[in-house]
Amino acid sequence: MGGDYFDFLLTPRGTVRMCVGDVMGKGLAASMLMLMARVAIRALSDIADSPGTLLHEANRILYPDFHRLGSFLTLCFIEYHPATRALACANAGHLRPLIYRSAREIVEVDVNGMMMGVLPDSSYEVTSLTLSPGDTVILYSDGVIEATRPDRQPIGKRGFYEILRGLPPELPLPVLQERVLQALRQHTGAQPQRDDMTLAFLRAGAPADQKV
Repeated sequence: MGGDYFDFLLTPRGTVRMCVGDVMGKGLAASMLMLMARVAIRALSDIADSPGTLLHEANRILYPDFHRLGSFLTLCFIEYHPATRALACANAGHLRPLIYRSAREIVEVDVNGMMMGVLPDSSYEVTSLTLSPGDTVILYSDGVIEATRPDRQPIGKRGFYEILRGLPPELPLPVLQERVLQALRQHTGAQPQRDDMTLAFLRAGAPADQKV
């Protein structure tokens, strides 16, 4: 049992919220902490007015248990407004979100923040931007860039970016996701992996937005 978490949430005002997180540790304890985080985040999603507010309130709720167990949670949380293609991002010590654009350009969104469960009253800034039609937002866990070959060399960010740039950005999201996973499997071969690999995609579409 691992500690990765991902979720898609629809809000009453018609926005899409997406997150990927990772709890320090493995086994039953990490899985239980991630379940607690999922419950808190889902309970707050309909009432928190921004990703930053949501992370602040979730951290306040979760801090006592994470502190008691000596663990922490990294989490990247985004909110997307389909009507305007506005994207808001908040980050609790996780890998920054990526935007894969039509010219095969990869942009790392500049958003940072303290891991959850470290301090009782952490605040989280929000980075906002407007997506272009066809832009793909990618959230991922560190298991993706730490995926190792049989010689135990990790793929790293550079290798992950090379995989993305080798794929047409206009591919349907399920196909793009599967091609990325195929490339990661080719990289790792039969080498057992020490960490979970989680990928979540959202595309700014016209007329319909997609997510997988």
